[in-house]
Amino acid sequence: FGVSDEILGCFGGGGGGGGGGEMEEDLARDVKDNLDALHSSLGITLNREEGGAGVKVDSMVLSSTLSLPKGRILCARLMEGGILPHPSACEILAAVVGNVFRSSYQDGGSAMAMAEDRLLRALMGLVQTVQPSLQPRNVFVCLDVVMAIGKEEAAKKKGGMKMILTNNRVRMEFLHSVLSRGNMICGGSGGEIESVWRSKEQEFMIMLSTAMT
Repeated sequence: FGVSDEILGCFGGGGGGGGGGEMEEDLARDVKDNLDALHSSLGITLNREEGGAGVKVDSMVLSSTLSLPKGRILCARLMEGGILPHPSACEILAAVVGNVFRSSYQDGGSAMAMAEDRLLRALMGLVQTVQPSLQPRNVFVCLDVVMAIGKEEAAKKKGGMKMILTNNRVRMEFLHSVLSRGNMICGGSGGEIESVWRSKEQEFMIMLSTAMT
């Protein structure tokens, strides 16, 4: 995958130089190693072999990283700066949303709350990006995760969807961005994709309406 000059700069690399091909190869190797380390901190493994499965996510590693304010800020910064490649960001979207929405807004005190807000705003940027765009499956899985958490909370008699959204404007803004983007990329597509989207959207709105009454 390609690496921009901006990303090279993040690791102290730069253009120019007088070192010829060998220096460029060393720099490319260093950048790859650093990107692999960043991916690893989020539980992401890239399969670069021909015919490989692409991106794989270790949910336990990701959850461990996101359990700390610094971990959430790291994830947000990687998305904000475009350092995390788009396919990787899309692949961890639902898992990150699940981790955030399952946690109490007060866990970790004000540092955790601010880290959550920043991470959700970074996710909103990903969701709202037109080119490259999310795929329908990314939107489907994201909404599925939120609805599953709402059902879990309802089963514990903790208020369901209301419990995970009350007094949390940024979470509501994020879900609004998912619904809006879902309508844009799925709503007018016709066929099975639109049918699946309409079904999930209706289920979510019913859950939300029930929780807020």
